[in-house]
Amino acid sequence: MRGRALLLVRPDRLGGRVTGRMMKVRAKGTLPLPAMENTRARTRSQVLELFHHEGILPGGTIPRTRPHEGHAAAWVKRPASPHMSSMTAGVRSWPQAQRAAPSSRRASSARRETADIVIVGAGPVGVYSAILLSRFGLPCVVVDKGDGVYDLEKSMEMHPRAHVLNVRSMELLDEVGLYEPLEKEMPPLDQWKYFRYTTSLIGTEFGVIDHCDDGDGAYSNLRGSSHVFACHIAQPKLEYHLWKLARQSQGIRFLTQHEMTDIGKDGDDLVVKLCPHPPPSDAAAAGGAVDITCKYLIAADGSRSKVREVCNIGLEGKRGIESFVSIHFKCPELAGRLQGKFAMLYFVFNPKVIACIVAHDINQGEWVAQVPYFPPAQDGILRAEECHELIAAIIGAQPTGDVREGGEEGSNVSSGIAEDGRPISWKLCSWRPWSMDAMIASKYSVDGRIFLVGDAAHQFPPSGGFGLNCGLQDAHNLAWKLAAVLRCSKSASVLDSYQVERKPVARDTAMLSIENHARGLLVPSAVGLDRDMLSSMTQGLPASLLQSFSTSAKSLSQSLLQVAQSPLSLIQSFSKDPTSPPASSHNLEKMLKILLGTPMARAMQRTVIERKSIPLLFPEHDLGAKYPLNEVVRCGATESTGTGDSTSPSLGPIGKSSLPAGTRLYKPSGKPGSRLPHKFLRRVKDGRVASSSSWVSEHAVSPSVHAPQFVLFLVGSTKSIQCWVDSLGASDFLSVNLGKLALGKRAAVASTMEACIIGVTGEESPSGMSACELMVDESRGEFREVLGMQQEGAVLVRPDGYIAWRFVGSALDLKEAELRYLASVLT
Repeated sequence: MRGRALLLVRPDRLGGRVTGRMMKVRAKGTLPLPAMENTRARTRSQVLELFHHEGILPGGTIPRTRPHEGHAAAWVKRPASPHMSSMTAGVRSWPQAQRAAPSSRRASSARRETADIVIVGAGPVGVYSAILLSRFGLPCVVVDKGDGVYDLEKSMEMHPRAHVLNVRSMELLDEVGLYEPLEKEMPPLDQWKYFRYTTSLIGTEFGVIDHCDDGDGAYSNLRGSSHVFACHIAQPKLEYHLWKLARQSQGIRFLTQHEMTDIGKDGDDLVVKLCPHPPPSDAAAAGGAVDITCKYLIAADGSRSKVREVCNIGLEGKRGIESFVSIHFKCPELAGRLQGKFAMLYFVFNPKVIACIVAHDINQGEWVAQVPYFPPAQDGILRAEECHELIAAIIGAQPTGDVREGGEEGSNVSSGIAEDGRPISWKLCSWRPWSMDAMIASKYSVDGRIFLVGDAAHQFPPSGGFGLNCGLQDAHNLAWKLAAVLRCSKSASVLDSYQVERKPVARDTAMLSIENHARGLLVPSAVGLDRDMLSSMTQGLPASLLQSFSTSAKSLSQSLLQVAQSPLSLIQSFSKDPTSPPASSHNLEKMLKILLGTPMARAMQRTVIERKSIPLLFPEHDLGAKYPLNEVVRCGATESTGTGDSTSPSLGPIGKSSLPAGTRLYKPSGKPGSRLPHKFLRRVKDGRVASSSSWVSEHAVSPSVHAPQFVLFLVGSTKSIQCWVDSLGASDFLSVNLGKLALGKRAAVASTMEACIIGVTGEESPSGMSACELMVDESRGEFREVLGMQQEGAVLVRPDGYIAWRFVGSALDLKEAELRYLASVLT
């Protein structure tokens, strides 16, 4: 097979599926099977590009595996592609890119453009980044392989992904006007506040948790700590609203059907090299290459980030924590069968399947099942028939009919008789194996010019739903800093704080995700189904057996797992009142199952009721993230709450979480580095009431120069607020004009960020003042108390809602050191 590649396509059906079945070419190394199910390959060049995207390049030996449904079923022998080698030629690591100039051939053919910021990747984090930059008056170019047409209906047919937006993310989306549209589209809270533990979706339920019953205090803690709440909504719906808003925003340009191939340098600027996607089939069509010269690049290109690869940024953490097959199916009929038993997650335990099922939208019938498998004996590669058998076991049905075409290419429909005796049908949409990892990029930025956000910077286990949320918060942290540098001439050193602040958050998130996964295993462990035991049944098989008799080995391991899961059949006869067996139960075998199964179900039930299993709400992690900043207190001393430098702290390897088990409640704080606590404030001039965080986001953009600005809260009586304004205005380092704080005549630099001044008083009917905007604390002094002030003080809040500086006491106590420090925050 030397010099040739075997590519699997379906020649009689262009637009059919591409296989991951393997090719062998002359060279070194072994590369893994690509996950490429449900991918359309309309041309030969697209097939080649798909292999390139998955990292399968000439020079690799790829292990053979049998064809399977969800991949193609025909072989086509082709010479090694010149397109594939041309795509990899010239791809250099970031250090090489700094030294080497682009080839003359490409330089002459590529169209040249300029931009302040380039965003690679148009997923939710990339598009949200663009929206934030537009809000701060920064134009940008968003590069994506897609066609730029976002079809919600078509997108909902794709394999669903994230579905939970936590409270902090909803606060951020509220800033750009998306909270209300998303709230209208999400299902009612009663449909998704539950986790249910059951023998099948319509089978016997032995445990349920209402995560909003305040059994652990998390619900009321979050409700009292923000003006918004979490949201359960399928990611495609979120993306639809983000794309819609981005199209309406000024300064955002989408460069679609292009992919980034390399990064070069031109003096202090970056040169982002783009090629058409899919690659052109002939040289004459190669004129679509683009070189964009820019100042900054945001990598939002996902877990297989090309930017991260080009920059030689490694990943740290744990791979292969667990392996799953994700099965996407549709079954609208379940909405009627599950009335009164709705939930976000269903944990199914029966002899045929153990799975976690996500109800993305019960009314529309959108379901995704996560079914574990155990390498190396199991490869996670399933036929459609096997998927249908698993779906039937998950629903609680006996399959009755043959699989038939569902009218859409790549999907098929099956049916069965449910446990309630009625027929039920479902459609298999897609399925794919995946590995649960907890990985963090070794660094988040390169040369202060390239920044990783979202999955490009971190990948977490889905237990807790933190991935998308952490990505949105990455973008929110970075955007205002880029705008401060480009729009306000703020020192570029502020960009160094991105890694310092966000990487520790990612590490804590990874640890919490691992902890949550372990908590999710406690329920099956209660009846002896230990994950390590199940894994050892397959890992203990001789390697020679797995290699020589792969089919038999898989069958053997499957039989062993079925034996281990067989006690779950007893739970299906679970009696909620074991002291009173059913009067109609004269069958000895049935009575024995009830008597034996009830204690097992009770053990699992206790684990659920005692809230030892995975929770839905994480208040402290959601709102309590703290950044390393400095604090000035009343005594005039400067106390550190963190490193405060521009170097990343040593994170060490990600391993078993050292965080305590259970729900950790959020404790609001006024210390620098903390999110500004939520309290309702009423504006005096018009009586409007809004959250303190809403007032910050509303004033975070200067209306005069359309750039980011700080917000300075002066807390106390109207008299003390006026004293603060006068003292700041009289300083040599600061100046006050029309309710804005800026640098004074003795400041180190002339150009600076400003701070909008808001006075907050507890007086019922204060008189207005021209020096600043005046508001009334609706919580009767709680805002002052939660900020850690006895009578009066000041808090400077960054555009992202985090406290940058706090002073407790009277303006008359201000010393030169505090004024200098306050001025330095604005530079």
